[in-house]
Amino acid sequence: MKRPGFLLSILLAAALCSCGVETCSLVLIYGLNVTVVDDVSGRELCSADVTAVDGSYSEPLTTFTSTAPCAYVGAGEREGTYEIRVEAAGYQPRTITDVEVEDGGCHVKPQTVEVRLQPN
Repeated sequence: MKRPGFLLSILLAAALCSCGVETCSLVLIYGLNVTVVDDVSGRELCSADVTAVDGSYSEPLTTFTSTAPCAYVGAGEREGTYEIRVEAAGYQPRTITDVEVEDGGCHVKPQTVEVRLQPN
């Protein structure tokens, strides 16, 4: 018994691959990946408050670990031009401006930012 639907799906897949149509994954890509570092010791700070702001949009970034190495992530699949605000106990606050996350087709193009904080 012939299965025309199966054959049609294989031909369609081959056509999509040959004409440059990109197949997107279902993985969430964070647009921002921020590391916070003590400017004197070079030690990563995993207990900072990191916020990304783009116009009226504001998002506290999340870290998934409380020990180094740690990174603060956010702006999941969201392009924009961000201001990154960082505060940590015992350190002077710092703001990084004009961090641009661009559309990369299927997903955003992630930006990695290191923010160095000066102790008080």
